[in-house]
Amino acid sequence: MKRVPLLVELSVAVVIIISLFPLVPYRVSAAGENVSLTTSPVSEVLNSKPGSVITTTLHVQNNSSLPLPMSIKLYTFGAEGTSGRPSLTPATSADVFLNWAHFSPSSFVAQPDVAEAVLMTIDIPKTASLGYNYGIAFEPVISAANSGVTVNGSNVILILLDTSSGNEVRSVQVANFTATKKLYEYLPVTFNVNVHNNGNIFLPASGDIFVSKTANFAPGSIIDTIAVNSAQGNILPNTNRIFQEQWTNGFPVFLQKQIDGHDITKNNKPVYQLNWNFSRVDKLRFGKYYAKLVLSYSNGERQVPVTAVLSFWVIPWKLLLLILLVLLIFIGLIIVVVLLIHRMRKLQRGSYRRHG
Repeated sequence: MKRVPLLVELSVAVVIIISLFPLVPYRVSAAGENVSLTTSPVSEVLNSKPGSVITTTLHVQNNSSLPLPMSIKLYTFGAEGTSGRPSLTPATSADVFLNWAHFSPSSFVAQPDVAEAVLMTIDIPKTASLGYNYGIAFEPVISAANSGVTVNGSNVILILLDTSSGNEVRSVQVANFTATKKLYEYLPVTFNVNVHNNGNIFLPASGDIFVSKTANFAPGSIIDTIAVNSAQGNILPNTNRIFQEQWTNGFPVFLQKQIDGHDITKNNKPVYQLNWNFSRVDKLRFGKYYAKLVLSYSNGERQVPVTAVLSFWVIPWKLLLLILLVLLIFIGLIIVVVLLIHRMRKLQRGSYRRHG
């Protein structure tokens, strides 16, 4: 029985990192059986005023054949690096806003294959201002009845609360807009859009990258359009977030290798292969290109655009060398044939003279 609190402490001490938008279920295991929980939503933004009450419904499903007693624990979170992945932080006495949240039920037994609904209520005081980040963790309870359960992690729902107070400053800027290379042999071209939130409230910024052969992006010169942050991922205040997008509309193009519809990786890295889809031969990319980033965000009154421009080259030099080699061989064959014809004619004229 003395091991029980130790397991709980170890489970809480694990730094739980999940994406703001993609769902990555965390696993628990029991008696040799893989057990998983599925929670929804993955993340949610709530908007309300100071002095009001707001509610939302959370869901957790036990995907195993074993009933699991569950508890709910609250964390706050911040941004980890520039990936957009949050890092949970255990509550401290300074995180008084966590006390505004209440759950019904606050604990329950998650039955196998049953989606449990939990009502989250936030009593927002009149003194509230700016935004608040809640990480709601659903954690199995270790007890004598299920002492064989080993907790490897928790499923966490991320809630961002915007109190829409009058002292909010909504502002973002493009810290950097780059391509991973200045020269590409083939597509894809990978763009890194580094956005800095220089305001004091979380907010998303989204838009497009326009690709053109001309620096002025004249009407009709746009070759392609790539969406940026179409999932509306939020940037936390005073942090940077990098959105990585790719231009893949070309011929030939490197695509991730697949077998039976499954992506192939090696050492946890994607394996790419050059795809020759000759129905897209008109998409052969060659020369200098320009990319214009146009993002927009809401400052509370209107949409504000932010822009940046870069240039890069696409030169399929191996393909060009192959074409050049084929041309040289073809020209060489023509020269050889012409010389042979000339020699044969010369021999024929000599033969005519001898017999004449």
